[in-house]
Amino acid sequence: MTCILGLDIGTTSAKAVLFDLNGKVLSESEKPYPILHPEAGWAEQDPAQIEKATIEAIRETVYEHSDNLIGIGFSTAMHSLIAMNQNGQPLSNAIIWADKRSSDESPEISSSIYLNTGTPLHPMSPLAKLKWLNKYEVEYYQKPIFCFSKRVLDLSLVW
Repeated sequence: MTCILGLDIGTTSAKAVLFDLNGKVLSESEKPYPILHPEAGWAEQDPAQIEKATIEAIRETVYEHSDNLIGIGFSTAMHSLIAMNQNGQPLSNAIIWADKRSSDESPEISSSIYLNTGTPLHPMSPLAKLKWLNKYEVEYYQKPIFCFSKRVLDLSLVW
């Protein structure tokens, strides 16, 4: 049976749902992961836990139908930032959308961004998080390559 996978890598879990071409749910799986709060106002997640949960949810969902999978649709939590090295390995936890540590950095750059783009800048914005890293965690800012969505899920890891 030909099928399509829907994958939601969200704030608290990875959810996978397999549909046939008529929209009928064939199987589904959800794997949770925690939000870490190492300091007040901080919200982080371990990228390895997210990756593991995502792979497990996909594996469980497509186990009986992997040869018939013709497409995948993704939805992910936005505004996360991970410091990564040249090999794409995480150097930091993911600083997620709920993190407020860059509250003081946002006003410093907000007016110029808003004037040029019409988009208000707030602590959720990756640019404010980058500015915070540059100011307070220089070792992460100087060594890694910063990317928002560079890593692609390698489906060979799943089956």
